[in-house]
Amino acid sequence: MAEEEEQKLKQFYENYELPGIFETQGRLVAYASDAVMDAFTASRGAHAKVRVQYSHRAALRESARLAQQSSRLEGIPDSETMTDAQRHLDNALQAADAADDALIKVIRDELRSKPEAAMPTVSITVPAKRRSIWHRR
Repeated sequence: MAEEEEQKLKQFYENYELPGIFETQGRLVAYASDAVMDAFTASRGAHAKVRVQYSHRAALRESARLAQQSSRLEGIPDSETMTDAQRHLDNALQAADAADDALIKVIRDELRSKPEAAMPTVSITVPAKRRSIWHRR
């Protein structure tokens, strides 16, 4: 690599700031392959399930707290219900981790097959392809 190109590359990475989630999603929709988008959609779905399970467990804990404060012990969820809620949350977290790992694997496999895709470019003319944000098929 020429020294000038190496300097440009070094400067690019030194000044690089990580994008936020909406910018990342926008980039994926614009540039990612269908395989990456499928893995990304699965990952987003898995994280949504984590949020649902977390909210459920939090609601059960709040129910227990309010029942204890009001001395209405019949409103306290039993230990089996609380254990199930925690188990469902743990399972959802594991599934989200697995979905994230699968997304990373798809991206890495594609980059390994085309390493030039990971390098910043000056300008490339690419034919436009219109894709729906929510349903890319």
